[in-house]
Amino acid sequence: MRKQPPSSHPLATLLARWIDQRRKLSPGARAPIFCTLAGGRVDASYVRHLLPRLAAKAGLDRRVHAHGLRHTYASELAREGTAINVIRDALGHTSLAVTDRYLRDVAPVMVAQGLRSPYSASERRG
Repeated sequence: MRKQPPSSHPLATLLARWIDQRRKLSPGARAPIFCTLAGGRVDASYVRHLLPRLAAKAGLDRRVHAHGLRHTYASELAREGTAINVIRDALGHTSLAVTDRYLRDVAPVMVAQGLRSPYSASERRG
């Protein structure tokens, strides 16, 4: 079961605003939640070009891309302690080995922290 943001979460507020706006567009019941103004699917190339424009508008000087959002999602799930098999399913990977390799690339700090023992040196000795 996926976590649902609380209704006070800023994302919930933005999503509610979009759904209200979407209703006014009358895209039809079968249209995706995130759709064009005409109710069609959002093309990947549109998103690829939109994100850098939005980043520039927001004053971000880093490269922003859709796959970066996927990396952020995966690393946040791992940081929250989500089981690797749940992360695997959320990312659509076929094996845990792929997810493990992916997380090592996107969240190397967490991998290093995972290697640290929860016990102090004196507790390990004695």
